[in-house]
Amino acid sequence: MSLLSADWNPLGRDIFYRKYELYSMEWSGQVDLNDFIVAAAPFGGPIALVRDEKKIVKVQGASSKPLISIFSAAGRNISSIKANNGKILHMGWSNAEDLLLVQEIGRASCRERV
Repeated sequence: MSLLSADWNPLGRDIFYRKYELYSMEWSGQVDLNDFIVAAAPFGGPIALVRDEKKIVKVQGASSKPLISIFSAAGRNISSIKANNGKILHMGWSNAEDLLLVQEIGRASCRERV
């Protein structure tokens, strides 16, 4: 017989939590997050992925401009955009869900309403 609290984890002294999967991501089996720079917007907003050029992966039809893929919180592909110049070092989201990019050339840019 298993314990009722077996799947609960401690969070401090008297507080416990448990995780369970609500649904599986639509990209399941197609996207390995270890190969990407990932930026997830807060509150269940979109997720931006761009290939991490430091990782060695097989690429087909490569372009000189990085391709940023935008997914819903459930993993559905919403759109793709090309970065203007240079390699992307970091990405993030503003409170208004604008995509913020920091590029290797020292440029920071804001992509509104992607």
